[in-house]
Amino acid sequence: MRAAEAYEQAFMKDASSIPHARRLAECYWNLRNPKEAETWYAVVAASSQATPVDIYRYSELLRVSGQYADADMWLKRYAKLDPEDTRVELKDNAVEKLSSLLENPGLTHKITLVNFNSDKADIAPFIHKNTIYFASARTLQLTSRRTDSWNDQPFLNIYTGKVAADGTVTAIPTHGRWYEHAIPREQCGDLR
Repeated sequence: MRAAEAYEQAFMKDASSIPHARRLAECYWNLRNPKEAETWYAVVAASSQATPVDIYRYSELLRVSGQYADADMWLKRYAKLDPEDTRVELKDNAVEKLSSLLENPGLTHKITLVNFNSDKADIAPFIHKNTIYFASARTLQLTSRRTDSWNDQPFLNIYTGKVAADGTVTAIPTHGRWYEHAIPREQCGDLR
């Protein structure tokens, strides 16, 4: 964050400095702060000194903030600067492509919210013989809270639940007191 503050001070001294604005944009991009990165990439992308990377990142940030039409416009500008980049084909008109996929009655999967998500990381679910398995950093009230010293988050544990015929999941108890993160499977699909 100190770098961002220093770049902002430098930009305030010379508000027409695109290199300072670019450093700010890159700084916020690397800090994973899309709102601030978008603000500064807007300044850079609108300038005559914008590079193809500046234009592409600005397009991505507009997409993240839900400004899809503007994102597509900037993506088209990027495509003119770097016609060899195959990402353009994949992302061009992505909203329309997604809408047509969702309207397709032939899709076999339905996405629904589930009632067992926690406020921690719940990852890597899979279903095997009417049992759902997933890893979670959740902590239950009666368990000890062991945390990773790197990110101060609880360690992952394996949780299971029963999957009913209608797809609802029930009975998700904790799966042990030790750190668990993977479920080994044999090639035939059976769990070890």
